[in-house]
Amino acid sequence: MSDEPAIPRAPAAAAGDELLLITPPLAPPSNARKRKPGRPRVARQVASKQTVYLNDARHDALVEIAIAEERSMHSVILEAIDRYVARRRKPR
Repeated sequence: MSDEPAIPRAPAAAAGDELLLITPPLAPPSNARKRKPGRPRVARQVASKQTVYLNDARHDALVEIAIAEERSMHSVILEAIDRYVARRRKPR
């Protein structure tokens, strides 16, 4: 006999008992996850912060756009600023 303690065994199943198997949920394949559009979620340098006061109509329009495109209002505002600045920089 060995000096190790005996491991208790589960009681034997009676006739008619069902065996339940518990399996972890399957994760979707890594290529199945669709990334939402917008800026990547990485740390970025912030040169300055700005507060923008919007009337209800402008705020509602930004909310609708962000929801329709599954993006944050912040990324929609940054895209709008980028487009405006690029348009202004083009020679006429």
